[in-house]
Amino acid sequence: NAGTINITPTAATVWSATNIGATGIGGSIDISGSTVTRGASTGVLTLQANGPNAAGTGTGGTVAVTATGAAGDILFNSGSTIINTRGGTTAGSGGAVTLTAGRDVKYSGATSAINSTPSAGAGTGGDIKITASKTATNGVLTLGLVGGIVSSGSATGAGNGGSIIITNN
Repeated sequence: NAGTINITPTAATVWSATNIGATGIGGSIDISGSTVTRGASTGVLTLQANGPNAAGTGTGGTVAVTATGAAGDILFNSGSTIINTRGGTTAGSGGAVTLTAGRDVKYSGATSAINSTPSAGAGTGGDIKITASKTATNGVLTLGLVGGIVSSGSATGAGNGGSIIITNN
């Protein structure tokens, strides 16, 4: 049985699996527990698995948050949480973001956002998938992301838009 994970940053906090070289892909952040909660605080929590940031070329990585319990919830509705899986700073596609809960997904906050786009140059938008009620019925899916959910293709080079799939079973 997995336990509960409670993340409560007391100041601006960055969990990074970003590639800091010139080429390659971003890494991965995988958070899994029966319930995953972002505790109340004023510090912004940023989870990022970006592609290369040293004038680099490469795709973004992955961020996955999973509430494994049948009545498990993802509660990122206290404070602000930003998730980035952007492509490299020169070129590269966005990565992937997956939020999956047995019951509720509640994600909101003053600067909260999900961004899986190319940073610059050519690149396709990434894949964003949010699923509530994976095992329970009548789960709640609430998204109040002021910064939006973005999976656009490159604004400066060639690249198609990505995908955003939001499901409440």
